[in-house]
Amino acid sequence: MQTLSTVKDETEFTVELERMVRATQEISVMQIQKIRGSVLATRSFMEGLHDIFFDVQQAHQQQVIKLLKTQQDLTKKTEHQKENLFVFISSNHRFSSAITHEVFTLFSQQVKSNTQADILIIGRIGKELFDREFPSRQHTFISMSIDAPSKEDLANVFRILLQYVNIDVYQGQYTSLAAQHPSQINISGKVALSHLHEREQKGPRYFLFEPSLEVLITFFEHQITEALFQLTLHESSLANLGSRISALESSISAVEQYEKKLHQTHLLLLKQKENRKQQQRLAGRILWK
Repeated sequence: MQTLSTVKDETEFTVELERMVRATQEISVMQIQKIRGSVLATRSFMEGLHDIFFDVQQAHQQQVIKLLKTQQDLTKKTEHQKENLFVFISSNHRFSSAITHEVFTLFSQQVKSNTQADILIIGRIGKELFDREFPSRQHTFISMSIDAPSKEDLANVFRILLQYVNIDVYQGQYTSLAAQHPSQINISGKVALSHLHEREQKGPRYFLFEPSLEVLITFFEHQITEALFQLTLHESSLANLGSRISALESSISAVEQYEKKLHQTHLLLLKQKENRKQQQRLAGRILWK
């Protein structure tokens, strides 16, 4: 049963909790203001760079087909030993769990449909979700902060990425503070990010390469793949911040509602206390008559 003392204690705790949540929200807002402009500005540039990567990959395939048709020797072995890698980028913070769960839903659908693909999980929340959904599925886990990854963590990830021919990254993408959505991006140049259908209808594009196509392919496979992956980290961090701010806003609203409820309870208890005093006074007067 609630008393004036317990209601007072709960009110003090709730006020402190609201201050803490508001402070966390303000920090998240400052963080999102710091990186939003750069991420959004870089997004269109990196999409164009990725499409160039796609063009180079397509040109390489066309050259391979041409050489095969002329029965020339094409026994050069690729340094890639593995085929497909699915990368799930998640957060280490539960406040951004909404977008993390949405991304995992998209990711898990692809994992179920492709049992041969290798799995790389980044972030503790993703690890928990994956172990719960796929307890017996082999995977690689890296506990890395996507907000400020260390050089060592990035180097470990890049060593894994460069072993694969096809790399699909599953991440959250920021649209606005009120909207973040799950997305899938291929960072190995196998799929164009923009105008894919238009390009397929128009047919292949042909280029002249200098110094050579092989040199450019090697450059793109290493440097551009790494740059695209770092962009996915920034995109995911931005989406997580947006999701966190939305979650904190909901928390603040819930705390404010609870504060109002406590205030009403406090007034009710005061009224009940005053009523008891009035009843005691009346009882005392009756006895003295």
